[in-house]
Amino acid sequence: MLQRIFQTGMNAIRRSTGSGKSSSLDLSADRKDPEGFKREILLNDQLQTKDLEYHVVYVVQDDIVSGNLTVKENLLFSDNVRL
Repeated sequence: MLQRIFQTGMNAIRRSTGSGKSSSLDLSADRKDPEGFKREILLNDQLQTKDLEYHVVYVVQDDIVSGNLTVKENLLFSDNVRL
């Protein structure tokens, strides 16, 4: 279960292997079947709809990243490719 309050801007989640980081993010990003899971995403204390996916980017571990770019540049590139 992932319960966090994220600040505006870029955030990172660091936990040990097998702690559910990817599963939580996959559920949040509609990349995993939510059957059997309760999923609530609150933004400013308001329950969010699917429209949130247009405002949040999630770069999975398997995405190709460039060693010549900063972390921020890689995230921005991944976001632009998805548009």
